[in-house]
Amino acid sequence: MNDIVIDNFTFGYPDKPLFKNFSFDVKAGKINVILGASGVGKTTLLNAITGLINYKGKISGVPDKISYIFQNDRLIDAVSVYKNLDLVLKNDYKDKKTRRKLIDETLETLEISDVGKRLPTEISGGQAQRVQIARAFLYSSDLMIIDEPFKGLDVALKTRLINKFLDLWKIDGRTIIMVTHDVYEALLMGDYVSIISGNPVECVYKTEIAQDKSSRRLTDPYLTKFRDEIIEKII
Repeated sequence: MNDIVIDNFTFGYPDKPLFKNFSFDVKAGKINVILGASGVGKTTLLNAITGLINYKGKISGVPDKISYIFQNDRLIDAVSVYKNLDLVLKNDYKDKKTRRKLIDETLETLEISDVGKRLPTEISGGQAQRVQIARAFLYSSDLMIIDEPFKGLDVALKTRLINKFLDLWKIDGRTIIMVTHDVYEALLMGDYVSIISGNPVECVYKTEIAQDKSSRRLTDPYLTKFRDEIIEKII
C-alpha cells in the first residue's frame, strides 16, 4: 500500500475557491481522521480523492478498489441483508459456500447474525449501519472512505459500533479516510487526526495518536491532551 498524496489541490468557483493549492497526505494502512465544521469541504475532498469531481492539482496513490460507509445506509431495500452483502463478494469468490461463511462470520462479529434474511426496511437504524460496515469490509478494497457514519446515533450505540468497526479493521488494516465533526470519534478511532478550516481550506492541525485503540479511554490524560489541542484549533 502507498500513501495517498494530495498536491496543490484547487477546487471551487472562479471568484471563490474552496481549496487553493491545498496539499495533504493520507498514511497507508492507518485510520486517517479529518475533522472540520459542517460545510468546510470535507466531503468535497473525499469526492476529489475518489475521482467524482474535476479539479486542478494532483492526487496520487489512490487505489482502484474503494469501499464506502456513509451517514445514510444506502442498502438495496428490495433484497435481503444477506443478498446485499453477497453482491460485493461475487467477483472475488465464485464459491457460494465461501461467500456464506464470510458473511456469517462478519455478521457474527457485528452481533447481527439474526438479520441476514430480513429486508433493510425491516431492521433498525443501528442494525442497518452495522450491515453497511459489514458490506464495506467484505468488499476487498484497499481504501475505505467513511463519511460521518455515526452521526445522529446515541452515545451507547455509537460506542458499540466504533468498537465493532475496530475489531474488523484489526483483521486487515486497510487504509481508511474518515471525515467527521465529532472530536470523540476522532480520539477513539484515529491513528492520524487532522483539522481543516478556512476559506480557502487549510490543514490547521495534524497529529499522530500512537496509543493502541483497544486501550483508549476518553478520560485518559494521554487523550485529553489531544482533545484540548483539537478543541482549541476548532474553536
